[in-house]
Amino acid sequence: IGDRLVPVCPGTSEDHCWIQHRVAMLQIPRFHSSVSIALMSPWPSRSVRIANSHGDVVLSTTLSSPGNWESFRLQGPFNNSEHTPLLLSISDVHSPASRKLSSDPRRLGVAVKRHTTDE
Repeated sequence: IGDRLVPVCPGTSEDHCWIQHRVAMLQIPRFHSSVSIALMSPWPSRSVRIANSHGDVVLSTTLSSPGNWESFRLQGPFNNSEHTPLLLSISDVHSPASRKLSSDPRRLGVAVKRHTTDE
């Protein structure tokens, strides 16, 4: 396994980033043949789909165990530019406050904890 990367999230002390919209762009450094990514949702039955810059779906899954991290290996092809964009889409986003679970107003969809890349 190559570089281990932790997403940088401004204004947070958590070791992961929350995807707070139904659609978000992820970036992978330079060309790699595969990427391992860890995802978690606080909500049951969260559908997640990730597509590469060509529109090819590289992951389509349902996170069914709230609060548990799940690791996935995404296979290329990825482009050979400085950063490879991946489009992440999730079924829906909620705040704990809107669900009357806490006063946390953040919209939480899926958390991205880390990804590793293979040359």
